Amino acid sequence: MTREEWLLKIVDRARPIFAELGAELPENIRPNLAPPHKKMKAIGLCWHGSAVADGGREIWISSEYDQPMEVCGILVHELAHAALPDRTGHKAPFVKLARALHLEGKATATSIGQAFFAVWEDFVAELGPIPGAKFNGNFPTTGRKPQETIPLKNLRCPDCGFFAKVKEDSLAVGRLRCPLDDEMLLTKDEGGE
Repeated sequence: MTREEWLLKIVDRARPIFAELGAELPENIRPNLAPPHKKMKAIGLCWHGSAVADGGREIWISSEYDQPMEVCGILVHELAHAALPDRTGHKAPFVKLARALHLEGKATATSIGQAFFAVWEDFVAELGPIPGAKFNGNFPTTGRKPQETIPLKNLRCPDCGFFAKVKEDSLAVGRLRCPLDDEMLLTKDEGGE
């Protein structure tokens, strides 16, 4: 069994649960475990039909998670998004559905509790471990040194208000001029803001 097949079995098991709650799941749901992006904090994402060419739902779950019940909880959270209209986000309809699905905690970061375990534990135990390996979070390095951060300065035209940001060290080399009225752009200390 592949990871996707493992996740799809949970989707299939969830369909009647969602239907009973009056929240039909779309037919075309593609869940996947994906490596996390080092800048992204979300552990799961649901891409709605407007973002997907065939109108389906793409669900991505961070492969940093490998505990079956935990992944099941993340997937059910994302399925709640899939069952609701685009742009519902974590507003009241989502909160109501999440609570009915026995997800606990803040709507933006739900967790699983005893009631969730009662519904899902036997089924997830039958599925067994998630196929594949947990992502260990060691991102490959390029061998390049990190770029030195140079502070930015805001410059503004004193006449028309044209605005530009430049690296602070470039001010020693020369000054930009306003493309609209050819005035020299000034910093806030010089009267530019």
